[in-house]
Amino acid sequence: MKNSVLLYFSFFIFLFSCKSETSSSDLASQLTVENMGELLPKIQDQFQNWTGSSADLAAKSEKVVGVLTQNQKFGEAMALLSQNISGHYNQDVVVSNGGLLANIYETVFRKNSQANMIRQSIATNFPESGVKYNGDTSLEDQISAIGKQIFDTENGFNRQIAQEFVTTVENFALMNPKSETAPKFLIDAATISGNLGSGGKTLELFRTVYQRFPNHKKAGDAKFYEAFTYDSNLKDYKKAEVAYKAFIAEYPEHEFVDQANVMLQNLGKSDEELLKSLGK
Repeated sequence: MKNSVLLYFSFFIFLFSCKSETSSSDLASQLTVENMGELLPKIQDQFQNWTGSSADLAAKSEKVVGVLTQNQKFGEAMALLSQNISGHYNQDVVVSNGGLLANIYETVFRKNSQANMIRQSIATNFPESGVKYNGDTSLEDQISAIGKQIFDTENGFNRQIAQEFVTTVENFALMNPKSETAPKFLIDAATISGNLGSGGKTLELFRTVYQRFPNHKKAGDAKFYEAFTYDSNLKDYKKAEVAYKAFIAEYPEHEFVDQANVMLQNLGKSDEELLKSLGK
């Protein structure tokens, strides 16, 4: 498998190296396995603050991903592709970087359903791209179908399917930034992630809601749930206090404001202390 993967991505490097000329300021063309630790953060920053053409960004990121995948740095490659798609959502970047992301899921991790979901998103949002995918079930129905399998009447909580649900929702939200259903799915995924014992991922998913979908009605919910996660799950009361206050300041009319104020007044109190404060 390793040889076939390396051969596959070596082809990418050869193909994309022909697209643009190398210059002293072209960090993408300077990346090697030897200087990766030093240069990759600079490339990530350069791409995040990109001011050139989207076609040029797509070409340069393809080069970087070629080097990363050739050296089996698949996590770094996927993170860079996701950053580009999230920060520069246009046809050039999404078709190029989304296609590469789908290829990694399919070729390296053998997760064909994730690859197909990404390609379906591209084809749906950019029909003129000509990207092909399998099946005709809507993306939302696919996610709901996975979610229904998480809790099995015979075996209870299925961790493997739960993880698949979280990954699918993350990719759906990434590839469909205008979706009205993505924020709700993200909150569901955050809850499932909490059941998987991943507090960091839970927080990340809540942040994704209010950062990528700030005008959605679920943004305030996610901001509150972030504070509640610090408070009740992680017992990090300093961060919980900051998060509750930020929620109240940003969403003063939200239905959870009264609850947030109560939580603030009782941060870190034991059950015994809570009962005493309630006069019981």
